Amino acid sequence: MNNKKFILVLLGKIISNILGVALILFLSAGTMNYIEGVLFVVAIAVVSIVYSLLMLIKCPDLFKKRLLYKENNPVQQIVIVLLLLVGITMIVVAGLSFRFGLTFLPKHRFGFSALFFVLAAILYYRVIKANAYLTSEITTQEGQTVVEDGPYAIVRHPMYTAMLMFVLATNLYFGSILSLVCVLLFVPVLVLRILNEEKVLCKELSGYDEYKKKVKYRMIPFLW
Repeated sequence: MNNKKFILVLLGKIISNILGVALILFLSAGTMNYIEGVLFVVAIAVVSIVYSLLMLIKCPDLFKKRLLYKENNPVQQIVIVLLLLVGITMIVVAGLSFRFGLTFLPKHRFGFSALFFVLAAILYYRVIKANAYLTSEITTQEGQTVVEDGPYAIVRHPMYTAMLMFVLATNLYFGSILSLVCVLLFVPVLVLRILNEEKVLCKELSGYDEYKKKVKYRMIPFLW
């Protein structure tokens, strides 16, 4: 795919994702007079644009791989659908919580939400910088070696650690107990993805078994 066509595909994905989030959130809330919702949509738009620009500048080839991938692993196809459903559920719950006055966590939750978000963004950047083989598809590439630098020296799947932190930050931001429960829906799906991914890597990537012995934890040090 040439660069011009790729840019058009990228813009289409960014716009459709932002509009999709906004539509689901405000329909669930029953109003657009929802300042937290408006700020959330704006934040999603800004992050998407900044992330895309950085990826285009820093690692365009890797960005194309991540954007244009097609998952062929049947287990991962199921996982992708489940992750999408959990994501939609989180947005719907946030909107309904606002509509029915279920947003009652204290105001200082915004500080914790911002902290988790910043930490997740830093970790995500470190992961991309360390792993040139990083794609959204669960597969191995020609010449691929085990990455053991940066965050990969601490946990085996730091990308998913960052994802979990983003999800936690989002649900803290919306401020209802129901939103936080959605994090519990996200965790088992993520675990399923990781276990299947490790099965593939152990089979196809030379040295991964030794790496597992060296780095014992998958996502969270001293926990799992």
